Amino acid sequence: GYQSDKKQRRMEASSSERAPASPRRDTSPSSPSTAGSSVWENGMDIKVGATYMKSGVKLKQMVDSSDLIDDPKELRKVIARDGYALLRGVLDEKTVLKARKVVVDSLDKEWNVIDTKNDTVDVMQARMKPDSKGFLLTGYRPVTHHKDVLEALEGQRLANLFADLFAGTPTTFNNKWVRVQSTGQFTDEHSDYFRFSNCAASLCVCWMPLGDYTPLDGTLAICAGSHKLPGYDEAHVDMKTELPQGYEHFSKNSVSIHIHTLSLSLSLSL
Repeated sequence: GYQSDKKQRRMEASSSERAPASPRRDTSPSSPSTAGSSVWENGMDIKVGATYMKSGVKLKQMVDSSDLIDDPKELRKVIARDGYALLRGVLDEKTVLKARKVVVDSLDKEWNVIDTKNDTVDVMQARMKPDSKGFLLTGYRPVTHHKDVLEALEGQRLANLFADLFAGTPTTFNNKWVRVQSTGQFTDEHSDYFRFSNCAASLCVCWMPLGDYTPLDGTLAICAGSHKLPGYDEAHVDMKTELPQGYEHFSKNSVSIHIHTLSLSLSLSL
């Protein structure tokens, strides 16, 4: 994660604005899909976590704020208002592909979970074996601290983005959060605020996909407006659920915003 060094106190990143991250979860990957904009046009039922949501109704696309990359003042307003900002083009494709290759090679050689039945595994087309299970690579330094992975997570282009956002020199955690999911798996809805409540006022999380994915493949979903719920303070910290008070009722009537992601995109949330 990245922080403003004004208050020293994963792919993630920090801001001097005090607004907690909107609870988010991943969709569970289905079988390989090439669906793009048609996912939104057809009103499909998409599985988000353990719940099915209709695209275009309960599930909508994130607002693209890429045109604000060079306008940090407006970008800060967007993050404070919406709880997130979707940015494309921050990282170049070559950097992302090199990081992805490190992860794919490790999953293949160390854990034997990459489907290699066609003998040749293209780094962008690599898939988990149908019967395999995903896991966290957090703390596995041969991946998280490989020079090609760090170039994506701590490279100059990303550092410059946060320097502009914070109007100061950013810092980042040495720990890196790298998550791998297989077919049918998902990350439960949660807010990272509850793990970083002691420094959340100056923290911004950066979610970075290492590939091209559609909602049917499994991407990020954010519960719109949930970052404004009460309960984001140390008196209400619940490390078991990692959700603010009132979230369950709020989420039933809210809209989840889904990212149809490209390999060069980032999602920032406070």
